[in-house]
Amino acid sequence: MLEYESFAPQKDPFCIAVVADSHIPDHTRAFPAGFDTRLGAIKPDLLLHAGDIILPETLRALAAFAPVRAVKGNRDFLFGKELPLVRGIAVYGQKIVLTHGHLNTAVYWRDKVAFALRGYHFERYLRRFEHCFPEANVIVFGHTHRCENRWENGRLYLNPGLLSGRDQRFPTPHIGVLNVYENGTIEANLIPIEGEGQ
Repeated sequence: MLEYESFAPQKDPFCIAVVADSHIPDHTRAFPAGFDTRLGAIKPDLLLHAGDIILPETLRALAAFAPVRAVKGNRDFLFGKELPLVRGIAVYGQKIVLTHGHLNTAVYWRDKVAFALRGYHFERYLRRFEHCFPEANVIVFGHTHRCENRWENGRLYLNPGLLSGRDQRFPTPHIGVLNVYENGTIEANLIPIEGEGQ
């Protein structure tokens, strides 16, 4: 079973900003225009990056806003074993799983074939996450470059989509915002960022 890092919030709600698939510098040279302003306005207590970070400098830049927890994506070769594939976080008793979504190389290639044959289907990820993390209240993931903010079977699935904004299918980058309340309530939003990567 996954170990969960426990946070002792100093305020209610505990605000978590979520990003994924920043792809700096392989898709873009910098965060999208307006990203710093938007993230600064959110004032997160914690920042989660769901992988495909590419360079360690990206995490250092994000740490200026809040403590950062990240996982390794399928393109994060430079991190070696520095980052886990999955990370557990507990806030006010709510269990949050952070994963890129590919889980391992074999699953990654199986997904590539399934996507080529049938396209994107959230249900593939739903089944995988339900099987792997049955105890989780929230699954935060990336990898698909598609925004998701949905409740399924009593669990929240949050994917902020492609942060670089360089994919014409998903031109508007987003920041996910997850508010966890002391009474166990969980709220999530996807905040669009004006502008595109540099």
